[in-house]
Amino acid sequence: MQQGEKLVIAFDFDGTLAGHGYPQIGPIQLDTFGSAIALKKLGCEIVLWTCRHGELLANAVQWCADRGLEFDAVNTESPGTRKWKKYISRKIYADIYVDDRGLPPAQLNAIIEYVNKRNSQKK
Repeated sequence: MQQGEKLVIAFDFDGTLAGHGYPQIGPIQLDTFGSAIALKKLGCEIVLWTCRHGELLANAVQWCADRGLEFDAVNTESPGTRKWKKYISRKIYADIYVDDRGLPPAQLNAIIEYVNKRNSQKK
């Protein structure tokens, strides 16, 4: 991350923002979903990074929007990282990746605290 840039946080969909149920959409994962909204409000760039594509991806994006979560990017680089990245690869850049098979969603409270502290130090 470049100094002064927004934190970029990539969220998986199935098992993370929504429960497992592919190809259907599982139940909302309230803690993770609420944390994504909170991090967006704190000024982080939020990216949806999922294996879903086509209509299944469009349905997932709409499902999130209907519940108040809008993404800065979907399965691609966020606008903030495009400014300084020389190359685009299949793996998007993010400061933090949240996935039910990676960072436990319970750790999101620690990330929110970190972002709050970081934001207060900028002022």
